[in-house]
Amino acid sequence: MNVLSNRAKRSVSISALRRSSASHNKATISTAIWRAADIIIEKGKRIAAEALEAAEADIRFEEGRFIVAGTDRAIDLLRVAAIAHEAGDPLDTYYAWTREWMTFPNGAHVVEVEIDRDTGEVNLAGYTAVAPPGLHRLM
Repeated sequence: MNVLSNRAKRSVSISALRRSSASHNKATISTAIWRAADIIIEKGKRIAAEALEAAEADIRFEEGRFIVAGTDRAIDLLRVAAIAHEAGDPLDTYYAWTREWMTFPNGAHVVEVEIDRDTGEVNLAGYTAVAPPGLHRLM
């Protein structure tokens, strides 16, 4: 059986990755943002407790507001941030997170060539790269 014709075309196909660059960013950035937000909320509870004349233990944070538990007394996050800034103790927070496990986003490069059976000449017919953001046809 003759597998190659005079200008045999050999190509490799790959399935599209179902990932995006967002998945990589999420793994490397979102945990730091989440933990920094927790720190900001804890700082804000102290400021909100003073502003609302309540015990810090009675303050909870919901939907962008610090609320005194069991009451309708509340103050929003932006107001708490302004109070903290005016007092010289802003809610600004820096949190450096070191991941416990590595993440390995991946991709692949596929070269499509045409081989002349008689001469052995190889011609580049296409080049495709797949990376986390999606499929990119380069030729």
